[in-house]
Amino acid sequence: MTYKTVLVVLSKPEDANRLFSYIAPLATKWDAHMIGVHSEPSPAVFATPEGFPDATYLDLALQKSRERAASCKATAEKELKPYGLEIEWRNFENDSGDNARTALSSAYRSDLVVAMQRDPSSETDTFTRVETLLFDSGRPVLLVPFAGSPPATIKRALIAWNGRREAARAVFDALPLLKEAKETEIFIVDPKDTRDQSAPYAGSELAATLSRHGLKVSVEIERAPDVSVAAMIENRVAETGVDLLVMGAYGHSRLRELVFGGATRTILQSMPSMTLMSH
Repeated sequence: MTYKTVLVVLSKPEDANRLFSYIAPLATKWDAHMIGVHSEPSPAVFATPEGFPDATYLDLALQKSRERAASCKATAEKELKPYGLEIEWRNFENDSGDNARTALSSAYRSDLVVAMQRDPSSETDTFTRVETLLFDSGRPVLLVPFAGSPPATIKRALIAWNGRREAARAVFDALPLLKEAKETEIFIVDPKDTRDQSAPYAGSELAATLSRHGLKVSVEIERAPDVSVAAMIENRVAETGVDLLVMGAYGHSRLRELVFGGATRTILQSMPSMTLMSH
């Protein structure tokens, strides 16, 4: 199993360098078809003091959007050229400039979605609402941190495991990436006794399953009575020099908008390494 269709979501041209420095070497190994998606906000019509539509402002806004979209495409092509990869480009407009909304239809038909972690210091009118990709696409989402350097290879992977559906989905969605890793650790915080497995053996059956795929797997169990699960995951990633974090994406029901579960929210904000999430 490999990812044969990889969808890359770009909010702005500056994203291309980081996104493709992470995913292009892997896509080359997988002989994957690359699709790039970018959205621009539909230009708003402003009125002149006399009450007529301001055609000059509209023309300038259209020009800016078209230039940025063209720059995204050109930068993506430039970044992929050294790898011998081409990209199928899809450019859209919507009322908000949210790339995730227009990327969904393409995501439904892709093996993997790749997007940038949101940089809080970035000022742009195009953006990618990551929660939309995670909870509405039905696909695994590989998130690239906005800071740090990409690993030359995936040496160590860490699976944040709690035995729930979302975690299971993430693990098996991540198999092509996990097979790139030299070592994979199943990391469990405060496991509980269940009908199927006692706490001391939590993760052992998953380790056996992954070993049958040829992975070198270990299990690490830690207790954290006074520390959040997210903090434990972050600390473990830092301690062991993890290149890839795999975890389920958890959220609560949304009334006005989705509220992430505690660990999901924290990891999305801190993003200690390249992270694959599935819901």
